[in-house]
Parts: sequence; structure tokens; C-alpha cells
Amino acid sequence: MMREIEDFNPVVHVFKESHKKYLDKFETGNNYPEKGLGDYIKNDALDDKASGDGVSYIVLQQNKDGEIVDAIAFYTLVSSVIPCIYNFKTDEDGAYDTLFEIPAVRIQMFALNQKYQDSLYEKELIASRVFKSIITQIDEMASEVMGIKAIYLYTIPSAKKFYKKNNFLEAERYMVKLASGDEDCDLMYAFIREVHITYEATDSKETILKRIWKNFRKNK
Repeated sequence: MMREIEDFNPVVHVFKESHKKYLDKFETGNNYPEKGLGDYIKNDALDDKASGDGVSYIVLQQNKDGEIVDAIAFYTLVSSVIPCIYNFKTDEDGAYDTLFEIPAVRIQMFALNQKYQDSLYEKELIASRVFKSIITQIDEMASEVMGIKAIYLYTIPSAKKFYKKNNFLEAERYMVKLASGDEDCDLMYAFIREVHITYEATDSKETILKRIWKNFRKNK
């Protein structure tokens, strides 16, 4: 059952050792794999940051006086690519596969505190509000920090509906799942910049991709 919260005043920080004190009551689920997300931020996130395997951000709830009340969510970002294969045809050699990459950021982890799951603020899911802020952050990175054309993630089947509502799409058939992706999870993506792809020597596929990008930007 959905519940409406009266106050939502989040602040986002790169996760540091000093933020662990806000995780005492931070639980992402009672069973795995959901519970494993909470274990990750408590036990592994700082090690991954030090090794270059991902930077985690913590979303904290403030009261009206600017004091931190608790942790709302966390997410982990990784610089990556979406590997793709297209079919290149020549008159002499027939057809052969060619690999290319779409510059991307992977949302490696995204989890909400159980306290805020199934919660609304001004009739919008807290999870959607936080997720949209992640997309905005990556979009700003694409403008100021590095070349990024896409965002992708691996999701468990039960979360697919949520990501679809937030403008993510199931992987195209030319997209290759990385070995680091969980076998039980599905690749989903969104383009935040124009991507020009010629696949199977047709113009129709490229037109579809442009429309997806425009709709995503409009509905962010």
C-alpha cells in the first residue's frame, strides 16, 4: 500500500566513511537479492571506490533545520560502454560482424531504504524522484565531464516495470551483455544523446533510435 510522506528534502553526497553512521537503520530488503544491496553500501562500496570499480552516492533526508534524519537511498556509478555488434556487408566478402561501443555510464547499484519504498511525495514515487535525479546528474556529466551517450543497468525481473516507467528500454538485439552482468538480470538502457547506428543496412532502425532519444529527453 502506498503512503504519502509530508516532507522530502534530500541532499546527495559522495559516500564516505563518515556517512556510515546513517546506515544503522538502512535496510533494502529482507531477502536476497534485495538485501544484498544494503550489504553492499555498508561493506563494499568504499573498497570499490578505492579500486576504481565504482563511486557510490548516498541520498540523505534533511529536516527543516538542515539536520540529517536518515538515509533515503544510494546508487553507484561506473564509467563503461554498451558493446554492440552490427552486420557490415561488402560485395566481395559477404557479411561479417563488427564490434562497436556506445559510451555509457552504468548504474551499477540503486536501492531505496525500506522506509521510503512504496512511498509518495506530492503524488510521485520517492524511488522515481531519486532515479530522475541520477539521470540528471549523468546528463550534466555528459555536458561537462566526459562523453556519454547512454545509461544502462542490469535489473532483476521484478524491477523491470519501474525502469520502463522511467523511460528505460529493454536491450536491443545488437547490444552485447558484458561478462560482468549478472546472468539472472536483464540489460536495460536509455540514450541521452543522439546515437547513429546502421544495423542490417536499414535506415528504419536509426530512425527508431532517434525517436527514443527525443522522447527520453522530453520526459525526463
